[in-house]
Amino acid sequence: MLGVLTLGILFPYAVYKQKYFLVKNSRYGTRSFEPDFNWKQFFNIYLVAFGIVAVGIVMLFVVPVVGGFITAITYFMAFAM
Repeated sequence: MLGVLTLGILFPYAVYKQKYFLVKNSRYGTRSFEPDFNWKQFFNIYLVAFGIVAVGIVMLFVVPVVGGFITAITYFMAFAM
């Protein structure tokens, strides 16, 4: 429910906590691993991915509108003369 209310803003942090737990509790023989990453690195990755998707969605709606506007102007100029 919290994910829906916050629009998934905590999703990168949840993924970070899962990966941190997995690495921290992994062992090779008697030696344990130490995670060499922080939550900011995960947030930056998801922020870049969100930006790419947002640009794609904007282009999906803006390009046809601008293209239609240019086409309308071209037709108007052709028939107005």
